[in-house]
Order: sequence, then structure tokens, then C-alpha cells
Amino acid sequence: MKLIDAGHLKPFFLGHVLFLLAIGLSACNFFERSPEEYIESAYTYLEQGDFTAAIIELKSALQITPDNVEARKLLADTYLSSGKGVEAEKELRRAIDLGMSRVTGETTLARALLMQAKFQQIIDSPIGPRAAPKHKQAELWSLRGEAYVGLNNLQAADTAYHSALALDATLPEARIGRARLAVFMRNDLNTARKVAQEVSVSNPSFMPAWALLGDVHLTEGELEQAEAMYGRAIELSYYLTPNSLKRADVRLRNGDIPGAIEDINSLKEIGYVDPALFYIEGRAHFENAAWTDAQRAFEQAIELAPKHWPAKVYLASIHVSQGRRQQALTLAQQLTAQKPDVNYLKGLLAVAYINERDFLQAKKHLELAVKNSPGDVYILSLLGQITLQEGKPELALEYLSRAVAIDPDSAELRQQLRVAQLIAGEGVLLNAFGDDEERFLSALHYFKKGDYQAALAIAQQLHDETPQAVDPLNLASACLLASGNTLQAKLTLERVLKIEPNNPSAARNLAIIEWRSGNLARAEVILSNLLVVHPQDEAAVLVQAAVKSEQKKTEELVELLQQSLQVNASSYRIRSMLALAYYNAGRIDELLMLVRNTPSRQLLEQSRLLELQGKAYLLRGELDLAVTTFALWVDQQPTSAHAHFFYADALSRAGKPGLAKQALALAVSANPNYLAARVGEVKMLMQDKLLDQARRAMAKLKQDFGVSPAVLGLEGWLLLAVGDFAGAEEALSQAVELQPSMDVSLLLARALWAQAKYQPSLQVLQQSLTQRPGELPVLLQLAEGQMARGLALEAVDTYQVILYQAPDNVLTLNNIAWLTRESNLEQAIIYAERAHQLAPEASGVADTLAMLLLQQNSASDRAFSLLQKAAKQAPYNAEIQLHFGEILLARVNHKEARKVLKTMVLNTPDSPFVKQAQQLLSTIPQP
Repeated sequence: MKLIDAGHLKPFFLGHVLFLLAIGLSACNFFERSPEEYIESAYTYLEQGDFTAAIIELKSALQITPDNVEARKLLADTYLSSGKGVEAEKELRRAIDLGMSRVTGETTLARALLMQAKFQQIIDSPIGPRAAPKHKQAELWSLRGEAYVGLNNLQAADTAYHSALALDATLPEARIGRARLAVFMRNDLNTARKVAQEVSVSNPSFMPAWALLGDVHLTEGELEQAEAMYGRAIELSYYLTPNSLKRADVRLRNGDIPGAIEDINSLKEIGYVDPALFYIEGRAHFENAAWTDAQRAFEQAIELAPKHWPAKVYLASIHVSQGRRQQALTLAQQLTAQKPDVNYLKGLLAVAYINERDFLQAKKHLELAVKNSPGDVYILSLLGQITLQEGKPELALEYLSRAVAIDPDSAELRQQLRVAQLIAGEGVLLNAFGDDEERFLSALHYFKKGDYQAALAIAQQLHDETPQAVDPLNLASACLLASGNTLQAKLTLERVLKIEPNNPSAARNLAIIEWRSGNLARAEVILSNLLVVHPQDEAAVLVQAAVKSEQKKTEELVELLQQSLQVNASSYRIRSMLALAYYNAGRIDELLMLVRNTPSRQLLEQSRLLELQGKAYLLRGELDLAVTTFALWVDQQPTSAHAHFFYADALSRAGKPGLAKQALALAVSANPNYLAARVGEVKMLMQDKLLDQARRAMAKLKQDFGVSPAVLGLEGWLLLAVGDFAGAEEALSQAVELQPSMDVSLLLARALWAQAKYQPSLQVLQQSLTQRPGELPVLLQLAEGQMARGLALEAVDTYQVILYQAPDNVLTLNNIAWLTRESNLEQAIIYAERAHQLAPEASGVADTLAMLLLQQNSASDRAFSLLQKAAKQAPYNAEIQLHFGEILLARVNHKEARKVLKTMVLNTPDSPFVKQAQQLLSTIPQP
């Protein structure tokens, strides 16, 4: 007996529709993941705030299907959330080119342009707020307001915010934007504070509200409150922003030098470059009297912003304190020339002259200063000390007495006065000028504003002045990359590495360029060299892992992550990526061990490991443990659509459909735009035979997500299940054309077969194998189709291919045994014996083996035993009952043969084997 009989092939195809693609809400092949699985994984990473991992997943999806609009749009959103406006704009425009509506992506595009300071492009957009759908209009007006602020057109900004609030009075972006305008236009701090407090209460996760509160408190000198507000803004931001820099400044003013340095280092670790960053770092080191570190930081600030005079003031002060008299004098002269009206710069110049023992020049500048500001105690103090040096104690007493009269509480001035009274003095100490700061436009400022040419010109000038400094070159490479000049950026980074081999920032960026250019081997070498020197560089490890993953170097990938985890034991990202590598490689035991060795607090805080642990239990068939794990994930992230979805999947597999439906409903409710959950919803309705509801859910899904391979595939599946074979063929044909896949090809073949389009059905399967050779389900369906069409030789060839891949496939062993019984009975019996050994309780397999044994020996007792047991196991299988009746008749057991055949006719009146049974009954003598 053939397990798949030609006369019953059509019912078999349709009956297995729900089995092969059906109600199981998810399925994973951990050797080769589909684009949908990469996208699903990216969604999970995004919920956890792990944007690097999400970007890697989405790029992997796009390597398989470059025209995948959903992945492009999601990648753009992810770049935007990561603070990468250039990349976000690029991906979004690609998605629009691929067919996504400009309206759909307009808000994301506007935010990406804002991030790049491309304000005018937002204003000039062809999709103005009035042209957008109503639910997007308020947001677009608000974004337009931000653009006008960037263009310094505050009145137009106010009008735009007003339009936004007229449509949605609660829109936080517009409320905070207008509150900032109240400060810019009217210095109205009270309004700004009131609005920011209201928004922070109604939208506690809205970061800009807390940032504005920090600005207000800082402006009013409320440093502790400002630090707290900036801290809250930092917690709510997925990537480090200037709020970290502001908090560092506040902490420094409060005397919290370690806290300030912590914020500075966190920004430097991510490659943040800003003259203000190095300026604040320099002040922190200055306060600690770490003169070498302070000098280095101030010099970096000045390299980025040559007109940064506060940094120059500190640098000159360091030169003074360290006895570098000529450097101090030169810098002080430059500062005084740039700011001739700033008195304390005259004081700084005077100190430089004093150290050079040029009291005449020092006194000249100080007398000009005191003339302009008679009450400047600092200048008076310096004049007092100079006149002491000149041997004029009476004049010194006059200056110092005036200073003490103005500031009687100054212990320093009183001491200087006492010294003057004793006619003695030994020079001066220069005070810091940190409370009076001013920031000029710098190269980084131009870079942030999108003026890459201006930024590049400054960076090149800095490099010309200091050829061995790598920071200007790194900045230049960033400008070149942002301008799209990848080749020159690459050459510039190569120069950095010649000056400073394994400079982390340059090495990482160069490796990324090589990776994106397809030069994977070169990227791998660069990163390998870097990691030898900096094994704890997490960002380099993650990029190297992505490169090795793309190269399919699974063992090297796992080894890299294992070693990196040893030196980065607290790195969740590396631990998570190692878990994923274990999962993709099918190393489930190691994955579970890794999760078990993860500190419970980290495990509960970072749900990616819970997800992989649950999936691992599913693969091992440990459904109760999977349900428990996903339930824990749901407890940790009750608003996560992905957590509820996988929980629903596990419950469904564990035979708990009621709870599965509830979990799936929560997934859809948590995120109606989560395609996998919406697909699961349609399938669940079909499982419950709620066809009308399923059709409505399918129509809504198609309306929300448009025409995509996933949506068309689901539509074809549904139409196939309800018997609309022509409709299924149309939908599935479109899906295959857009994005060929095994599952959809299988469904399309079934839809064609159901319409008696046998040859086209087989051609679909053959085409699928041409694109993806060796797919077992396709090979099985092709062989069965060939059998049904009487193409025995072709079917045997196909089954041989299957056996090469899966030598223990019972169905294949059984069917090839039946097909080769005439050409090679001995080999056929070997196949059948192996099938029976693998599935000793399968009645169909036993029937096949028995029939072959009878063909070899019509009196085979073993064949009789096999058929007797099979007939008992399958009382309603007409073919097996017929075969048992035949062998009873051959053994002249008329009574039992008559009983078996009559029962078979009564139980299966519609079977094609009834006629044969009736003929046999007519030959049995009457008792």
C-alpha cells in the first residue's frame, strides 16, 4: 500500500493545508531564518531598546529581500530612535521609492531631517500638514514648528505650534515647543516651567519635557533640581544626547567632579565629539589639578572650535601655573585682541606679563581695565600685587584697600592687604573663569547643522596645524561620510590608523565602511586587530559579530562572543547575541546553560534572553517550560505585543486554545501594527471555523498593511482553506512573484492542483527547488504529485534525493518501496523493512511491507501477521481491510474473509475499494 494513493492525492493536499502552514502561530528554522523572522526579532529588540541588534536583524532581512518595504520603514524608524538621522532618511527614501506612500513616512522623514538640521527641506516638503491624514496633521505642524525654530523664524514657529495645538491641544511636542518659544521670545520662564511640569505629569516618558525643566532650573541657578531633571531626561532617551553634557556641567558647578567625569566618559565611549564636551572635561581635570589631562582636553576643544576662548582662558591659566611663560603670554595676547572689552582677559594678560617680569606692560593693561571697571576687585587685586613687585607699597595699599571695601568678606583680599601692609608679595594665582562661558560656532556645530563643507574646511585646517592629531581627521571622515563621499572618508580613516594604529573610533568606522561595501574579509581583519588591543570594545565586538554572521562563520562567531563575554561579563548585548548565535546554530543546550548562568536580575530586566529561552524549550518540545518562560516575559513586559504573541504560541502548542486566544488578543491590542499577531488572529479564527470573522479580519489586515508577500500569502492560505482555489491561486501567484518562499510555493501548488492544473502545480514546485535546492517539504510534495500523475520514474528520482537528505523519512521509504516493487523487489522490501522499523505501529507502513512480502511469497506467515495487526489498528481503512480479506480468502478462511469484507463495505460505502470487495464476496461459497 502507498501512504499517498494516486486516487486520493487531491484530498491529501487539501487536508494538509492546516497542518503545514496552519494554526501554529510561529515556526522557526534555526539554520536559515526568513525575512519575517528577522523582522520579528527586530521588533523584539526594539521593545528592549537594543537598537544595534535590531539594525543587524533588519539588515539581514534586507539582504534576503532588498525590496522589503516593511523592513526598510522599520530600519528607518530604528535609525531615527538611535539618533542617526542620515541613515534614517536614506532608508525611508528607499522605502518610498519601493512603493511606500510618502504620507505614511512623512513624520519619520521630517524627524530625520530635523536631526540633520535640514530645516528648509521640511518646510518645502510636498506633503504639507494640510495634505496629510487628520491623525498626522498636528504632529506635522509641530515638526514644522521645530524647523522654523532651527531657521530662527520664531514667529512662523509660533504659528505652526498654534496650528498643531488647535488640532490636538494635548500634543506634547507642540506644547513643549511653544513653551521654549516663550523663553526665546519673552524670557517667560514661568510659562515654560508650568507647561513642562504639566507635560511631564501627563506624559511622564516624554523626554523633552524633563530636558526643558532642567534648562529652566539651570537658568534660575537651581542646580540640584536641574541635575535631577537632566537625569530623568537621560533615563528616558534611548541614546545619549546633549542632556548628558548639560548634566556634566551642572555636576561640575555643584562640585561633583566624579559625576561630571562619568557623564563625559559615557559620551566619549560612543564617539560623541563636541568642543563643549572637551571643555567641560578640561574644567573637571582643572578642578582636580590634573594639569596634563586638563591641557589635553582644552586643546581638543580648541582644535574643534578655534575660537573657543573660554577653553583658551583655561589653557593659558594652565600655562601660567606650569611656568610655560611664553605660551601663556602668546595665548593671553590672542584672547585680549579678540575680546578687548573683557576685563578679566586683561587680567590674564597682565599675569602673563608679570610672569615674564614685564611689570610695565602688565600695569598698562590693568590700568585700562580698572578705568573701564573701577569696581573690579580682581583687577584691583592684580594692580596691588604689581605695585608691590615694583616696590610701591603705598600704591598697593590703595588698590587693595579699595578691593577689600568692595568685597569685605574675601579672606584672600584681606590677606593680600595684610601682606601689602608688611610690604611683601610673591606673585599671583589666576582664578578660573568657568562661570562666564561662551560658545562660538565650531566645526561640529556646522556638522550638526548639516553644513558639512564648512565643518570639513575647519577640520582640514586643524589637521594642517597639527598633522599628528587624529581627532580632526576623525571629524573630517565624518563630514565626508555624511556628504556621501565614502571613498575619501575611507582614505581619511586609513590616515588616522597610520598615525594611531587601532584608534577605536577610526577602526570601527573603517570596518563598517568595508562591511557595507562587501569587503567582509578586510572588515574582519581591521576589527580583529582592534580587539587584540581593546578586547573590551563592545561596539567593535558587535560589528565583528555581524560580519562573521554575514560570512556564515558560525563557529568563529560563537568563539568570538564567548571570549568577549569573558572580558565583558556585564554586557547584556554580547550575552544576548551569543544566545542568538547558539539558537541559530541549533546549540540549544548551550543556550539554556547560558541563560541559567545569567544573573536573575539581568535576566528579568532584559527580556531577549527570556524569549530565546522560551523558543529553545519549544524546539525541545518542553511546552510547559516554554509556557512558564513566556509567562515570565509577559509579567516583565505586560505591554509587549511580542511577549503576548509568543505566550499565545506556546499555549496553543500546549493544547490550551482558550488561554492562547486571550494572549493573542492582548498582543493585537498592545500593537495593532504587529503583523505576526494580526496573522495569528486570522488563523485562530479559521481554526475556530469563524469564517466570516476571519474574512473580515483578513480584509482589515489587507487594508492596514497593503499588498505585501506576507499579506498575500495569508490571503491565499485563507482562500485555499475555504475552497476558493482560483482566488487562492491569484493571491499566492502575486506573493511568489513579489517574494518567492517555500511555504507560499507549496500553497500555490496545492491551489493549482485543486483546480486540476497538475502540470503547472508541479512546475511551481520545480521552480521553487531551482531557487532553493533541497527543500524537503517541496521535494515531498513534488514526489507525491509525480506519483499521482503516474510519473513513477520521476517520483523515484525525487524520493532518492529526499533519502539522501533524510534517510529515515518514513513516508519516503514507504512510497519508494511501493514504486520500485516491480523493478527491484528485493530493494523495495529493504526500504519497507526500514520504514516499518522506524514506525512499527503505522498500519499503512505495515500494509505496504505485507503486500511486498506476499509478492515475494504468497504464503508468507509474516505478511499475514502484519496485515492482521494493521486491520485491527485501522478498522475504517478500506484498502487495508481489503488486503486482509484477500489474504484470508487465499488461506481459505471463508468465514472470516466474508466477515471482514462485509464489514468493510458497510463501514466505507464510498470507498473506491468497495467494488473489489463485492467481487471477492461473490466468489466466496455460501455456507
